[in-house]
Amino acid sequence: MINTFTKHTTSTHIVDNVLAKYAHIYPNISKLMSASRAETTFEPNLELRPSALSASSKPSIPANVIKALEDYAAQHQAESFKNVNSAYKPDTDKDGIIDLHDKNPNMWNVSDRDLRIFSSLSYQDKAKLNTYFNGKYSDSPYAQQIKEVVDNWEVLRTESPGSGLDYVIFGNGKNTDGSYDNVVIAFRGTSEFADLTADLRLTFGDTPMQTAYLDQAAQYIEAYKPKNVYSTGHSLGGYLAEYFVAHTIQSRAGWDEMFERSALFNPAILKYHGLSSQTLKQAADLANKFTKTDMIDDSDKSNIVTKHKTDSYIISGEFVDKFLGRYDGTTSFDFKKGQSSGLHALSSFFEKDDQLKEEFSQGYRMDYHYSNDDRDQDGLTDVMEKRIGSDINNADTDNDGYADGLETHLGSDALASNIIPTLTDNGIQIVDLNANGNSVAYGIHAEQPIALMAESHEVEAVAPMALESELTESSLLAAELEQPLEAETLSLPSEFSVNDDSLEEVSLAANDGEFSYPEAANFSGFATNLEAPQYEAAVI
Repeated sequence: MINTFTKHTTSTHIVDNVLAKYAHIYPNISKLMSASRAETTFEPNLELRPSALSASSKPSIPANVIKALEDYAAQHQAESFKNVNSAYKPDTDKDGIIDLHDKNPNMWNVSDRDLRIFSSLSYQDKAKLNTYFNGKYSDSPYAQQIKEVVDNWEVLRTESPGSGLDYVIFGNGKNTDGSYDNVVIAFRGTSEFADLTADLRLTFGDTPMQTAYLDQAAQYIEAYKPKNVYSTGHSLGGYLAEYFVAHTIQSRAGWDEMFERSALFNPAILKYHGLSSQTLKQAADLANKFTKTDMIDDSDKSNIVTKHKTDSYIISGEFVDKFLGRYDGTTSFDFKKGQSSGLHALSSFFEKDDQLKEEFSQGYRMDYHYSNDDRDQDGLTDVMEKRIGSDINNADTDNDGYADGLETHLGSDALASNIIPTLTDNGIQIVDLNANGNSVAYGIHAEQPIALMAESHEVEAVAPMALESELTESSLLAAELEQPLEAETLSLPSEFSVNDDSLEEVSLAANDGEFSYPEAANFSGFATNLEAPQYEAAVI
C-alpha cells in the first residue's frame, strides 16, 4: 500500500524535530523527514521497517532504554503475563499450528505427534477410552496428550476380533454428511505371551494370523468416508499398521489416494524369505518404498520439513531392531545408548531428548519436559513463541532492536518492526513508526496497568511535549507525539485478573485449551511443583 505525506506548516516542524532526534537509531528515518516537507509517495515497509534493511542496519537501541524497559516489565509481572497471553494468535482447528502459519487453518493437520498419541491410546480398553474422551482423564499418565485431542477427535471404534489383534479407529473433522476429514487406525503392540509368539513368527518371514482381520478393519473405516487415512502402531502393532497400508489399502480401489502417511514405533518390519507368499513379498517391498518416499510437510509454513510416506522410529539398541532389522530411512534415537532395559517400550518415545522434541512437536504442542525451553534466550519460551508466531531461533524476529520477549511483555508487536515500545512518565506507549499524518499509540499506563489505549492523532493537532529526563529523551517518538487520550479498558478473562504482587494467586486454568498449563506455570520465573507423569510401558 502506498501512503502519502501531505505538506503541512506548523506540524511539519514538529515532525522533523521528532524524526531528527531518532535518526541515529533508525538510519533510514531521514527519508521520512524529506517526505514530511513536501508531498511525496513512499512505501513505508521499505523506508521504515528495520526488517527491510540489511542485518548490519539493525537499529542500535541505547542500552539505558532497553534497561528501563526491562525494569518496567519486571516490576509489572501481572501485566506482562496478560500481555503474553493476549499476544497468542488464534488456532482455529486446534492442531497446534496458529492460523498465521497454518496452511490449512480450518482442518487438523495430522502429525507424527498425533500418531504417537494414538499409538499409546491403542493400549487402553474401550471403557477406559470412553472415560478419557468424556473428559475424565486427569488420573491418566497420558493426561497431557489426551487433553490435546479429546475435544477435537472421537473414538469411532475399538475392536478386538481375535488372535491378539486389537485396534482403535479415531476420527476428526466430522462433516454434515457423516464423512470425516481425518481417520487414524492405531494397532496395539505386544503385551502378552501370545503376541510374543507372533513376533517370533515374524523373525522367520511368516505372516501373523492377525492380518486375516484387516479387511474388516478397512470396511469399518470405509463407512466413515474419510478424506485422509493414517495408520500407526508400536512393536507388533507397527507390523500390522504397515501391512494394512502396504497391502490392505492397496487392494481397495481408490484407497491409495486416501492413504496419507503412517508412523511406526519400534516396529517389527515386514520381511520375507523364499517360501513367503507373494502377497507378503509385495507388501514388504512397498513398505520399504514408502520409507524412502519423500513428502514435503508444509502444513506449518514457518517450519517446512521433509517426511516420508512411512516414517519408522526406533530407540537404538532395542531388541526387535536387533533381531528383525529395520526399514531403510529409519530414524533412530540414541539417548538411551548403553542402557539395557525399557528400550522397546513405547513410553521411551515420550521421554526428554532434543531429537524427540524435534520429531514429535507440532507448533506449540510440545511435551511438558520442554515447557521452559527458550532456544534463542529472548525471554519467551519456545511454546510461547509458537503461539505468538515469532521465531524460536531468532531473539529479535522483526529485527527492530528489541528482543521478542521484551516487546511481548510490554504489549508491543514482536512481528512488526514498525511497532515499538517506549517508556514515558505515564507508563508504556506503543508507537507505530510507519504512521504518516496519523500517529497511533497504544499505552499501558501505570495508574491503569492493564488499560489498552488507542486513538488516532492528526499531525496538525499534535503539540510538542517538554522532555524532562534522559529517559524520556530516549522514548522514540512517543513523548513528542503524545497528548491526552481517552482510555478504553479491555476486559480480560477473570482467571487473569490479579495484582502485580500476587502472582501466586493466578488461576492457571490448566484445562483451558487457549493456554498451556506448563508454560503458564513457568511464566516469568513463576514456578510450581509439577509432577512428572509416569508413562505406561508397553513391554514385550
